[in-house]
Amino acid sequence: MINSNREICWIHVDVKVFMENDKPVLLQGFMFDITDKQYLDEITRRSQKMDAVCKITGGIAHDFNNQLGVIQGYLSFLEEYTEGSEKPHHWVELATKATRRCIDLSRSLLNFSRQHQMEEELLDVGQAIEGMTDLIVGSVTPDIEIKFQFADDLWPVEVNPGEFKEALLNLVLNARDAMPNGGVLSITAENYKMNHDRGLRFPGLDSGDYIRIDVADTGFGISNDDWERVFEPFFTTKENGKSAGLGLSMVYSFVKRSGGVVVFDSSADKGTVFNIYLPRYKNDSPKAGAVLEDGSKDYGNAHGETILVVDDEDELRVLAVAFLEMFGYKTLQADSASSALSLIESGAKVDLLFTDVIMPGGMSGYDLAEKVRAINPEIKILLTSGFTGDDSRHESQNIVLLSKPYNKSELYSAVKTVLDVHVENVKDDVVSVENNNDNDCYKMGYAIIDDDHDKLFKMLDAYRVAIDDMTVSVEADAILGSLEAYTKYHFMREEALMEACNYPNLDNHRRVHEMLMKMVVDLLNVYRQSPYGFDHVAAVDFLRHWLNEHIMGMDKDYGKYISGNEAVIEKALALLEVSQEEVVPYALKPKLIVLDDEVSMGEFVSEVAIGMGFEVSHFKHASEFILRHDDTSDAIVLDLLMPDMDGVEIIRLLAGMESRSSIILISGVDKSVLHSARELGYEHGLNIIGTLQKPFHPHELRKLLNDVKLIRAKNHKLDVASVVEPNTLKIDELQLAVNDSQLIPYYQPQVSISSKQVVGFEVLMRWNHPQRGILAPYYFIPLAESSGLINQMTWQLFEQVVIDWKKHELQQSVSINMTAGMFISLGLPEKLFGIAKKHDFTDCSKIILEVTESAVMEELTKSLDSLTRLRMKGYQLSIDDFGTGYSSMVQLYRAPFSELKIDQSFVMRMEDDAEAKAIVESTIDLAHNLNMKVVAEGVETQSILDKLESLGCDVAQGYHLARPMPIEDVPSWLESWQNKNT
Repeated sequence: MINSNREICWIHVDVKVFMENDKPVLLQGFMFDITDKQYLDEITRRSQKMDAVCKITGGIAHDFNNQLGVIQGYLSFLEEYTEGSEKPHHWVELATKATRRCIDLSRSLLNFSRQHQMEEELLDVGQAIEGMTDLIVGSVTPDIEIKFQFADDLWPVEVNPGEFKEALLNLVLNARDAMPNGGVLSITAENYKMNHDRGLRFPGLDSGDYIRIDVADTGFGISNDDWERVFEPFFTTKENGKSAGLGLSMVYSFVKRSGGVVVFDSSADKGTVFNIYLPRYKNDSPKAGAVLEDGSKDYGNAHGETILVVDDEDELRVLAVAFLEMFGYKTLQADSASSALSLIESGAKVDLLFTDVIMPGGMSGYDLAEKVRAINPEIKILLTSGFTGDDSRHESQNIVLLSKPYNKSELYSAVKTVLDVHVENVKDDVVSVENNNDNDCYKMGYAIIDDDHDKLFKMLDAYRVAIDDMTVSVEADAILGSLEAYTKYHFMREEALMEACNYPNLDNHRRVHEMLMKMVVDLLNVYRQSPYGFDHVAAVDFLRHWLNEHIMGMDKDYGKYISGNEAVIEKALALLEVSQEEVVPYALKPKLIVLDDEVSMGEFVSEVAIGMGFEVSHFKHASEFILRHDDTSDAIVLDLLMPDMDGVEIIRLLAGMESRSSIILISGVDKSVLHSARELGYEHGLNIIGTLQKPFHPHELRKLLNDVKLIRAKNHKLDVASVVEPNTLKIDELQLAVNDSQLIPYYQPQVSISSKQVVGFEVLMRWNHPQRGILAPYYFIPLAESSGLINQMTWQLFEQVVIDWKKHELQQSVSINMTAGMFISLGLPEKLFGIAKKHDFTDCSKIILEVTESAVMEELTKSLDSLTRLRMKGYQLSIDDFGTGYSSMVQLYRAPFSELKIDQSFVMRMEDDAEAKAIVESTIDLAHNLNMKVVAEGVETQSILDKLESLGCDVAQGYHLARPMPIEDVPSWLESWQNKNT
């Protein structure tokens, strides 16, 4: 029936017929409006259908999880077994990636089926959404207008913050995809009182107070035929491969777990609106289970305890045993709870019971744990399951629950947590075994000297790690320089100690110190004179050998003179004390901060980093990180979805601190969100070096951490400037530098990608400051530009380059940066030619003049005639930092450039950034179509070089090929390069 508002109504009619002489003479009846009941029945039917789907999904995912756990585990063994065999190792990596993708889907299904328990916290919905503003804006296209509206004094809700933010992002991404041509996205939140009549429309909701969140779009809407299936897992209307179809099902699952409902309305002409109702938090609401923290009780190292593994799945049980024995534990096995209980009752020594929750035979893992605790309360309990339903007994019983499928690091972390075995002890043991160092044998009985020996060995460890990680080409100078500085400092302290305790062989010991110090200095000089043919393996072995011999052969001799002289020794050493940073500007270990609330993920990242020689701090809460962060870290691994402050807020905070740390963003959210967060970091001036979507492989993390070490080595290079703030330099100082010829050229090689031949060098200005050492352009170019000295400095540098090229008879081209203002002068070609002719250098074709894209395009009209004359006289012209200056194609076409240099910000990001790779690829095509040579700056790795080669790039320069060097090093480097590439 259609009512007066032209809406369809459902009517129930109850009619009675009165008969006379077998004929109907009267109809009497009643009509009831059952529209609400019909709607309620339909909602209930859909809810029951979804519950049935949840149960089926959870059951399937449980069994699927078990098999995935087996596959993942044995793949990890295969990965180590195939190390060194390129193709098999690659196949294992591909299989592992596919397995992790399946695990991700399986866990999504378990979340959907409400089989995972999530920690809940009080949440201010308005503040949470406002904190995601940048993330939301960055996740949609620029032609979508976003409107926010939140009521004042919103009631708090008790939900899992990470799940709430992920649900909201899913709705935002869904709205974005529904508006490919732009539109309006509205997000509102208000307090909502549910009365009885309203409650009838939402089965399962009681009358009371709720928060209502609306996410509305003006997109193409949802077809009526699809309404019933919107929240079903794997249902999607998008193209194949565009979506897994789990976004809205995850929203549905989260809201239902939180005690609320989610409904929607959609039409083709109005778009779609999703309404989420979450119950208001009340003081008597149950709290989430306590989070277990690492205890302080020390059971010794992580080896030797006996663990009883109980699982009816044979493959999983055998795999768990293999992992645990690899960690150094002893193991017992049982395929049922009853068998395990019999072992315990027989008196078998067991330190930890590791049992599956769901097993046949009528005794669950919880039942077994209860009986075992009654027999022996000292036995620790660790449960595992992939299907826990609404059972939260592990929280009330203070038992750790490990979700299936688990990998090796997750199992290790869980066992460590339960047994309170500190991972640092294990790492120390492993390091000492790998290095064959028994630290106790080097102890002299005096803490300061023992600490010195430890630092020296750690420097050698860092040297060895750099060799293994193939970062030694940029780290060796810093490590050897640090070793020289600290060895000299250590010998000075050691001699002061021996003198204070009247050691009789002091003079002989001092002569040995002088000899050893000369050996270190000579080694460093040999490296600096010929870095490209230097044998680093032999060097580190030699240094470790003499340090071993000296400590064990001579230092042990003065140890017996320390006792009784501690006070006088302390007084003597106090006169020599300076900070370690003053002695060794280059830190002993790179520092990494891990900010992730997931304990297992934080432990996993920490283990990988520690294995690469990092010093790691793990923070589970952003507030703790803020209190303790001092920006001395080399890198930060940042999870975007933190419970108390999301990644966008932390990015803003780091930008406010002007953080110089390398930042790696990680999250389980959509890749587009990670991309948006990365772009936000770039806009804030942060050094975002990569993103990783959870779960990720250790190799992916190691690659980025390796980049951190490369960046760190360049930033701490000892032959570059000691730390100095640019604003402390004065104009008078800079003018004196010009007058005294303190400005010198450094040369960075440019290599043909196809032929591997050195085709040119770029000139980079350095300031050889008499007090502060070699200063990079960062420290003085802004001052030079603001003071008007930049042109004078450039001409001086150009003349020195001509002198160098003529003196060393170099045949390669040489590129030098010119200011945009210099190109305005019509007399530029004559002045260049005059300087070159003065030194009998007349081959103009070898000189490439570079100008930045943004600078030349601002003055294109004024400089076009000068640029044209330069090309007519044979000079080459290069447009530098292309892609950053917003020039039009018309302008690029008008200017007579012969070479185009792609900005290093795109080159360095092209490995893990599809957009950066697309920019590089299109730039190469554009340049080639305009008959221009293409040079890529910032080539840091072989894989980047390989990608550039596949894209047809002509020339590369960057730290992977060679660092900038003074002219004295160029001939030996050229010889070394030619020998290596012929």
